[in-house]
Amino acid sequence: MYVELMQGSTTIGTGFTPASFNLTSGQSYTITAESYTNDYFNEWSNGACSSSASVTATSSQITLTALYTTTEQSCGSTSSSSGITVTANRIPASYWAPCFAIVCSLGTGPGASMYFVLYNSTLGIVATGFADESGYTFTGLNPSATYYVYAANCDSCHGDNHDVVFEYWNNNTSLTTNPIAASVGETLNAWYSCTNQCSGESV
Repeated sequence: MYVELMQGSTTIGTGFTPASFNLTSGQSYTITAESYTNDYFNEWSNGACSSSASVTATSSQITLTALYTTTEQSCGSTSSSSGITVTANRIPASYWAPCFAIVCSLGTGPGASMYFVLYNSTLGIVATGFADESGYTFTGLNPSATYYVYAANCDSCHGDNHDVVFEYWNNNTSLTTNPIAASVGETLNAWYSCTNQCSGESV
């Protein structure tokens, strides 16, 4: 199965399981286990349900085991009632496609997504993920806890001059706090603008 290793918003390694990566001791990373066709990520062997796991490298080997099912199970569910869902949306402009997703109700997009980070109440990283208009759900969360969702910018996106910039949440131009507090069951819609005249398909 395909896995991706990230440090912050930068992908530093990918591979197919069993995969191994050389890490720097003391630094933090995020490993994401992807689903494919009829093989669904369900949980990590430690019971964590988010497909993105945060790890801090040590001088000894760290082993993470992802468990899959052939049907979607409740632990890996994308239901917003058991998690926090985020979406990425484009503020309409004449110079770029109407959506991040390949297809949306407004037309067609480039098939891109934006990076999100989920923090706990002490701003420790709980999970990360990528979302377009169809959304991404952080699962395996504590229903009584308060979390914080950060919508990342894409500076010099895809090597261009373009900066895709978070502007506000839930189509409310006064709701600009980032990261923003969130609880299990919520859906947060991040809205983005683009500088330097993004073309329709470049980002």
